[in-house]
Amino acid sequence: MLNFSRLWIWKYIRDKLPWYYEVAINRKPAKYLIAARIPVNEKITELGEGELWREFERALKDFLELWRRVRNNEVDIRDMPKASPSLLDLVAEITRRMIRHCEFCEWRCS
Repeated sequence: MLNFSRLWIWKYIRDKLPWYYEVAINRKPAKYLIAARIPVNEKITELGEGELWREFERALKDFLELWRRVRNNEVDIRDMPKASPSLLDLVAEITRRMIRHCEFCEWRCS
């Protein structure tokens, strides 16, 4: 079986998508695994939408800093516990709230 890192497609996209190449060959973690290590306010289900977005902006800064450190091989997230709740939970809560008042199309699902 051909080694995944040697697939023909990589010669066309490896330089354009270097992070995804590193993830695909298991040299770097996927971003969702990094986001799972970013702690957020424990009461996300009790916060208003504005507060959720402010918490997201704060947590995003933490995510970007951790991602930078991972890219520079300064930290290995396998040595870090997953947060609960995490940035992933926060994004899921924001998404649920947005869907409740969704008006993107004529279906008016909410």
